[in-house]
Amino acid sequence: RPKSSGRKAARGRGGDAGGDAGGDGEADTSRRDALGSALATLGPVDGFPDAWSRLMDVVLLPAVAPEALLDPDEFRRERLYNEDVDILLKERRPFLEAVFDHYRQLACSLDNPGRLDMVEWLEFMSESGLYHKYFTQREAKLAFIWARLRWRDESSSVAQWNRTRSLTFLDFLEALGRVADMVSPPPPEQLAKEGGFSSDTPTADYYARSAETSIYFPDRPSASLFVPKTRPLDDKLEQIFEVLKVNLMERFDARDMDTLLLRLSQGRGRYYQLGKSTMV
Repeated sequence: RPKSSGRKAARGRGGDAGGDAGGDGEADTSRRDALGSALATLGPVDGFPDAWSRLMDVVLLPAVAPEALLDPDEFRRERLYNEDVDILLKERRPFLEAVFDHYRQLACSLDNPGRLDMVEWLEFMSESGLYHKYFTQREAKLAFIWARLRWRDESSSVAQWNRTRSLTFLDFLEALGRVADMVSPPPPEQLAKEGGFSSDTPTADYYARSAETSIYFPDRPSASLFVPKTRPLDDKLEQIFEVLKVNLMERFDARDMDTLLLRLSQGRGRYYQLGKSTMV
């Protein structure tokens, strides 16, 4: 059966080892009773199709994380594939290509050259300063996985698996768009009015100060994966690119964009070992 969530509930109540076991058993019994009641209300099974539908709708799907049921293509249709986003990405392409080319080489993966693996993506997320109270490694992994456009069937080769597990440059752009929607930074107007951030880089200043003080504006409702968005994606991407630029310039000790592009192109040398890339 699916892993019980009763253990977490029992530990949250401060129970000891014996209490955990008891709480887990009680939770399992409660779930079985609820499942039995739900099935009983449906009456006798009318053949295999009905049994299969009940298995999926009553037993399996209610236990699945809601994110697993989202259609990855909906983000592409509703948010990503439009003229404003396309214009912005074309304008920022030199910077984004330099970032992609730099990070895709960190794991020195000989079996997957030219693509960005999960371990490299997470290193990029960490160094870019995008992690915060409402956007964690979990959300970064979801953005990576949903942005992959390729799939692998059972007859595929190892080489094809290596391609499907990672991001091309276009996938990388999509992943950044998903990050922008999940981060959902406060609009510049709110940052200026409520936080006093009025510099040329208000979004980067806000996240830098919040990382130091652990004080954030309340998470925006539209940051949820399950609600309609209230702002265009290109507006959010602009703010995310601002954060990327400021934090990477600081990390690479670059005084301007030209210097940053040069530092990114130089790599980190053969002594930098991130580790062999693997699917996480």
